[in-house]
Amino acid sequence: MTTAEQGPAAAGGRAEKTLIIDGDSHVLEPPHLWDEYLEREFRPRAIRIMRPVDGPDGAPLRPGAHAPDPEPDLPEMAEEVRERLGTDEALVVDGRVVMRGFLAGLGGVEHHRSKLPRMTYLEGAPRASMDTAARLQLFKDWGIDAGVVFPTIGILWDTEDARLADAYARAYNRWVHDFVGGHPDKIVPMAHIPLHDPELALAELRRCLKLGLRGMFLAPEPVGPKSAEFPSATPAPPTRSTTPSGTSWRTPACPSACT
Repeated sequence: MTTAEQGPAAAGGRAEKTLIIDGDSHVLEPPHLWDEYLEREFRPRAIRIMRPVDGPDGAPLRPGAHAPDPEPDLPEMAEEVRERLGTDEALVVDGRVVMRGFLAGLGGVEHHRSKLPRMTYLEGAPRASMDTAARLQLFKDWGIDAGVVFPTIGILWDTEDARLADAYARAYNRWVHDFVGGHPDKIVPMAHIPLHDPELALAELRRCLKLGLRGMFLAPEPVGPKSAEFPSATPAPPTRSTTPSGTSWRTPACPSACT
């Protein structure tokens, strides 16, 4: 999308500059995010990607590390092992598996789809999905001025525990603030604000605004066990009377590719 910014001009006193802004791209949250950014009280219930696979040199895989192309003459057993390494990886939320296998598909934009079942989450993650310098370079390569970014795993989890939901979102918001890396004019993250408890939601929104975040993301699903058939039982999104001035909010329909 585009927006206009006014600036001085030699004639007329004002000139219009068109900015090109990507309005909907996603980060891929690092697997360690919730272990590192959650308060100690909640860390035993952290969101985790289990059974991570090390690289061929024994070192942990880095974002953007590519899985080798499968050899055509691999023995059948070796191919089965390679397949299992990818498919056994699981996204675990509060001790419960919410997604098993094909986690590389949450990113995977740099790879042919046929390779994704044999790849891990990190192997499928473009470096720009979780590395600040790479994201800035990506925007430069695209020829855009800035980008609005949303979570990916953050769209997939749910819990009926209001305090845990608030803690998960707070951890993500701390991380994405660090991800901005002093470039709020280039990387514009949407704060994740769960609505399980309106008071907690408003407190977290205000905290994020103090950090410099300029908008918020609301999951589109009903909160906790409340059904969409009973909208009056679902907390309403913040209104102008409860939302601090100048804040935008958005409800994405679903996660998409991270870049």
